[in-house]
Amino acid sequence: MINKDMVNKSFLGTDGKDGQFAKVLDRYYLCRRESAMVFSDFLDPESTEKFLRIFKQDRDVQALAFGGFADAERKIIGFAPAGFDLDGEDFPIAALTLRYNEKFSDPPAHRDYLGAVLGLGLDRAKVGDICLTRGGAVLFIAADLAGYAAANLDKAGRVKLNVTMGAAETPRENGAEIRLTVASLRLDVVTSAAFNISRKKSAALIEGEKVFINWSLVSNSAKPVAEGDVITVRGLGRVKFSRLDGKTKKGRFGLVIIK
Repeated sequence: MINKDMVNKSFLGTDGKDGQFAKVLDRYYLCRRESAMVFSDFLDPESTEKFLRIFKQDRDVQALAFGGFADAERKIIGFAPAGFDLDGEDFPIAALTLRYNEKFSDPPAHRDYLGAVLGLGLDRAKVGDICLTRGGAVLFIAADLAGYAAANLDKAGRVKLNVTMGAAETPRENGAEIRLTVASLRLDVVTSAAFNISRKKSAALIEGEKVFINWSLVSNSAKPVAEGDVITVRGLGRVKFSRLDGKTKKGRFGLVIIK
């Protein structure tokens, strides 16, 4: 069974996470005690990865993360006794489609939608991803608050919104696709190309513990990256290694990233 010290050690030095991991640990204990399916609030990607690594050590409890769609970043962790059929449909997550009139309004930014949602008095932990779409956005939210949000969310910034239940379209990853060629798939090489910095600076950032792969800290510049990996550099942003795109005649790797 997982104990508090195991979780505490994993989150040591992580600012502002004490209350968060205590709540998630309570959900885990409730699952064990009641042999019931229980769920956390929405968590940021780094916390989700850390929690899953810890809880998957307990073979008597399933731990699964889901955010409402395949590529979600903010996710809820669901716990269920071993043998339960836990999947995405069990998660208490609802989607809302937010639309505005493109003829009369400029597109609201992500921060405008988030500000509008939090302006209703909702806790950030109850709100998942907000995915921008043509003419609006899709908001993922705790299911028990979806009706309240739908009834009261009428503006994002100064832009009027029309809100309906459900996702009008399947969210896609936000960001621009960029094609690069690199000499190798080492982390320092890919990071250098993806963020348009020198390889020396890339290596320094990695050694300085500023670089993460899939929200896990990496300090080895030579670590290879693979399709699907998300590379985060503190202060510079985040990219996803979407796919390989063949090799050039000189043996360089073609790859596509989403930035």
